[in-house]
Amino acid sequence: MFIPRQLQKKALHQQPKEFTHLAPSGKYTKDDHIDPTLAKEVVMALEILFSDYGIENGPPEWFSERMRSVEGEGNFIHLSALLDCPLLAEMKPKPLQVTLRKALTQYPSDFLQLSKDKYYIRRRHEYLPSSKSTAGPRKNSEDSTIYIEPHVTGITLNPGRVARMLSQSAMPRKYLPVQFVEAGDTAWAFVILSTAVSHEDAANQELWPKDWIIMTKHEWRRRDEEYQQLRRKRPTFPTRTRLAERHDRASGSSAQQMWPDRPIVPTVPADPALTREGDQGMTTDYELGLIVYLTNLHPLATKETITSFITRQVDRYNRKKSSSKTKGNFIPKNEDGPPVNINYVDYQKGLTTAYLRLRKAQDSELVVSALKKRKRRMQDGSDKKGKKVKNDSGRDDWVKATNVEGNEEKIYWEKVLVAKWKGKGKNKRKSPSHPVTLTVRPTCELEHTVTGKSSKKIKFSD
Repeated sequence: MFIPRQLQKKALHQQPKEFTHLAPSGKYTKDDHIDPTLAKEVVMALEILFSDYGIENGPPEWFSERMRSVEGEGNFIHLSALLDCPLLAEMKPKPLQVTLRKALTQYPSDFLQLSKDKYYIRRRHEYLPSSKSTAGPRKNSEDSTIYIEPHVTGITLNPGRVARMLSQSAMPRKYLPVQFVEAGDTAWAFVILSTAVSHEDAANQELWPKDWIIMTKHEWRRRDEEYQQLRRKRPTFPTRTRLAERHDRASGSSAQQMWPDRPIVPTVPADPALTREGDQGMTTDYELGLIVYLTNLHPLATKETITSFITRQVDRYNRKKSSSKTKGNFIPKNEDGPPVNINYVDYQKGLTTAYLRLRKAQDSELVVSALKKRKRRMQDGSDKKGKKVKNDSGRDDWVKATNVEGNEEKIYWEKVLVAKWKGKGKNKRKSPSHPVTLTVRPTCELEHTVTGKSSKKIKFSD
């Protein structure tokens, strides 16, 4: 009987593995510490959250529902419960429960008290608000508020970072700690300090972080009122956002981040008269006579084809005028009439109408005159020359141009302004569910039809 060689060998006795002792906890010292800068920012953000202003801006039930009794003492909140607050959730990197515990251990706070097991936190008794104070912490907050514009955008969205950078500057210590940070945007914020700030200290750039713009809130209000008065004197489109609205409904406000369900109290009072005055004047922010409305285009034409077609017609029109003045003598190209300058062709493929935005009003008159004189129709979508329509042919399908004037011109530029305010590139905002269309038609233009159907609206795609 054949027995494999492997089975003929005697089984080897396996030696037991040596017992490996677990590494002592002392070797993992790097896990017990986090970046010192991050630790300071986390602790200062927690101090802002538990400040009088932080508690006042949030619903009272948020704190009461999360308070627990630990070791016979009350008003403690578990660190994991603090992670629900968007004030900490917006920080980069996003802190975890262990991050909060290590930060409070590594950078102890005089304002906050950590429980013995290091998992609960509360305000120290000596910093609790007085029950006799009924006016609230906002009573004198106007004098202690400053307006800041840091040297780098995005800093204002992290209240702990703002507080850390201010505390590390040469500002007088009497203004610390930072009580609250109300971020109005990625570039600016209102910071409430501990005491009233003098105009002399606010104007002294050496006291504040380098390259920061600092001013008191009173100074900011004065400058803002001057700016609003200048804007009232200069009529603008009603679609433009007022400065007061940007400050009133600042999407990056720390109060809104902390309590997104709570209505935001406007920082700057709204001025109803400003809206009425802005609605009255709307006609002086654009140059008149720059828009030309084209009809009878080929449905398969493109923007490039339309540009070449118009440029050729104007060029031949100028040459014809020059040659007639010199009685048939050859005129060099550089001595022809001025070329047409087309800034943009507002056209959607499949339509027979379009808008031309020209650089000068003279260009608009030139396009209208050239097309009216030459009477060329587009035979296909790639036709850049056009075919002459004779007067006795009875046809009226040559490409025509009409100047957009009056109310139609105003409405068109308002549409353009609305579309441009939506942004492009990486700053592009969320587009609406329906496309922005231009429905402007010259009053003298009849409703154009294609195969018996009314023409479509022109989609604006600039």
